[in-house]
Amino acid sequence: MEGRLQGDPRPSERPPVRLTFVAAAVLVATLIASALLAGNEVRGHVAEAVTHGSKLTRLHMLLYTVVLVATTLLPWVIQMAGLIYLVASLALGTGFLIYTWKLYRAYSDRLARATFNYSIVYLAAIFGALLVDKYAP
Repeated sequence: MEGRLQGDPRPSERPPVRLTFVAAAVLVATLIASALLAGNEVRGHVAEAVTHGSKLTRLHMLLYTVVLVATTLLPWVIQMAGLIYLVASLALGTGFLIYTWKLYRAYSDRLARATFNYSIVYLAAIFGALLVDKYAP
């Protein structure tokens, strides 16, 4: 009876604790990466760091995105997800890195909004990839 908790009739139906942890880590990392743009989005302006300037803010966005992409690879690294998730996370992460790299190199409001919108799609798609990978035959 390996893997069973006492009094737990169906241990295989319970999500592993590491799934919850990794999902939370991916969510937090994504929110941090997109929060830099989201601050003034409601008023129609893209957020900029007033205290340290736009260039430093864009550098932080790029660095956060690198950390985010590395974090989204964790489910594959710890063998919680398979090849489908790996391919999806690499493709989505590459897209996000391209957006933030372009924004870092040459800022525009239009590109900043596109990057913000991609971050929302990215979050949904990365969780979708995790589900597809888990339940795909």
